[in-house]
Amino acid sequence: MRLNIPDLLRLYQYKKAIDRAIKAVPWDDPLTAKMYYYAIGSGHRSRSIAALLSYNLFSNDWKRAIPAAKAIELGHKASLIHDDLIDGDKYRGRKPTFHSIYGSEASVIMGDLLMGTAFELLDTLKFSCQTKLDCYKIFSNAFRVSAYGELKDINFKGNTSFDLNTILEIHYWKTGKLGELALKVGGLLGGGSVEEVDYLGQIGKKLGVTFQIINDINNWTGYEIKNKRYIKSDVNNCRPNIISCFQSFNSLDTATYTISSHDHNTLPYNSNYEAFEKANALVEQFCQEARNLTKKLPPSHPRNILYKLTFRNNIFSNFF
Repeated sequence: MRLNIPDLLRLYQYKKAIDRAIKAVPWDDPLTAKMYYYAIGSGHRSRSIAALLSYNLFSNDWKRAIPAAKAIELGHKASLIHDDLIDGDKYRGRKPTFHSIYGSEASVIMGDLLMGTAFELLDTLKFSCQTKLDCYKIFSNAFRVSAYGELKDINFKGNTSFDLNTILEIHYWKTGKLGELALKVGGLLGGGSVEEVDYLGQIGKKLGVTFQIINDINNWTGYEIKNKRYIKSDVNNCRPNIISCFQSFNSLDTATYTISSHDHNTLPYNSNYEAFEKANALVEQFCQEARNLTKKLPPSHPRNILYKLTFRNNIFSNFF
């Protein structure tokens, strides 16, 4: 299902407002400002846009939530800077990574600086003390879990025993948790009920994990070779990848994996084709589950946009 012109215009409004806010540099030092501009870069701003979209589900004055959206974007950029440094990636997209330009020491500090600034922004929100406190709790939990997922990812490297549930958990901790954060914070600030905010959190989780599964598939097919990774780099570096989970590690031996969730059985995989089929089936399942959850939210144009964003082509090109 495609996004139409009114949908894209609404998303563009969010993005333009976020870009304007994020370019306000909180430091006078020219070198720090230059590094900050490079760190925030460009991009889809998908998580911060998601926060404004979910806010707009319940309230029309979505500009009130811009500080929270900016905080989400800064926190996300901080995690990317650290992630690129840990992985030793030289490029993100077609752009050199932060540590490739400024070095590892500056990367560690800039990531910390962005994260600290993100939490400071929450204090500028014009909402009740209780709502702001709830926001702090969601933020701190999300980035704590995200860091935990990164640590698990590091510890996983070199492990040739692939388990689907472990990989899905890592995908949730590293990627799904920030999707959950974005939609939950927006819904909370917009005035959604506890149940509605929970639905939004589940949608964000499913879309975030789905994005990572698609990323895993692309890493095997070579789609990402034009971006930051070489084909099958996850396998070559023993990184968690769902395709590897569905076949033998060396692509020669038949491997059997126990899949205890998502209604899948224990099955042997000895070909790429079967592995891709299984991974694509998970993508479609999570997308459908997310769509079902959006139907429980109040009818509106923002809900229609969110519904469309649960389709695979929109997740990868416009979201997360």
